[in-house]
Amino acid sequence: MTPQNEIRDIQVVASTNPVFANAAKDVITNWHWNELAKNITDKAVKTQTRFDFCFDTPEQSCKELKPNYSCPSNDIIYSTGTHVVKY
Repeated sequence: MTPQNEIRDIQVVASTNPVFANAAKDVITNWHWNELAKNITDKAVKTQTRFDFCFDTPEQSCKELKPNYSCPSNDIIYSTGTHVVKY
């Protein structure tokens, strides 16, 4: 992210499916970066974000699942959403 909160050079490091890679890129591209304070730093900042996708099944709701890995900080945000695909 640049000091003006522009997102550049999005790279997917790993993905189990191109659909998930594209969805993650869309989230990053369309997030409200312009609402953040600008010019906090005079250099671009490189960040890394992990996205996990889950599909509810009759046997298991995604809301009940927690990842079996841990992030070294306390800024983890769990969120759920719905994406409906019409055929």
